[in-house]
Order: sequence, then structure tokens, then C-alpha cells
Amino acid sequence: MRSLSRSHQVPVVALTLMLAGCPVLDADAPAGAYRSFASAMAHGDSKTAWDLLSHETQQELTRQAGVVAKARGLPPPADGRQVAFMDSFFIHREIKTTTIATRSGDRATVLVSDDKGGQQTISTVRERKGWRVDLTAEIRQAAQG
Repeated sequence: MRSLSRSHQVPVVALTLMLAGCPVLDADAPAGAYRSFASAMAHGDSKTAWDLLSHETQQELTRQAGVVAKARGLPPPADGRQVAFMDSFFIHREIKTTTIATRSGDRATVLVSDDKGGQQTISTVRERKGWRVDLTAEIRQAAQG
């Protein structure tokens, strides 16, 4: 196999870097973030799943964990991972399809169809490190009732 000469490697690297920021390649990123999150959850990878949650979702889960700890007379946790990854909090289903339902600037909603025929809309947000799953509203609603 023939390798590229040094003079050809620079344009290939430059082209790769230019395409990395291309909006067309970013089109599925919100859905990809959810698929990655769901996969991490299904495989018990709480670190990856936590990292794929939006900053606001992480803060809300940490706040909720603090409320629970206080009610039980325990010190507040460092973060809300314990709450986020309890089996009863997230329902694990096999994803059939993910489709971008809406997208506006740094926010998008993803329509998720599962293997049981169910559908739900998931919010995502683009943060400094990329697209993240934003479950803040759902968590607050669950805490209310």
C-alpha cells in the first residue's frame, strides 16, 4: 500500500479538520448523544452516562440527591450519580430509531422509538464538550409527583 507523501498529508489533515466543524456532519449529533447515553445506561457505564448528561441535569440530580440525603439524616453526596443510576429512575429499553424532531440553535429534541413500540421525546443541548442529554424537566416533574 502506498503512503501519502508529506506534501499530501498536510492538505488531508486540513480537510479533515475543516470537515470536523461542518454542520452537515453535526446533523445527527443530538440523536447520537442520546444513543450513546442509552448504550452507556444499558451497559452499566455510569461514568460515561453521567458525562453525557447536560450540566443542568447533573446539577438537578445532585440537588435531588442532597434532598434525599438530608431527609435520611445523611451528609450530602458529592454528586447525583447515585440517584441517576438507580434502576427505578431510568427505564432501560432497546432503541429502535432516533430522529431529530426539532432543532434550534444549541437545543434539539430527539424522538426515540423503542423495541416495545413506545415513543418519547428527549431534550438535548449543545454544551462546550458537545451534545448532551437534558433531562432536567423530567427530573423536576418526577420530584413533584
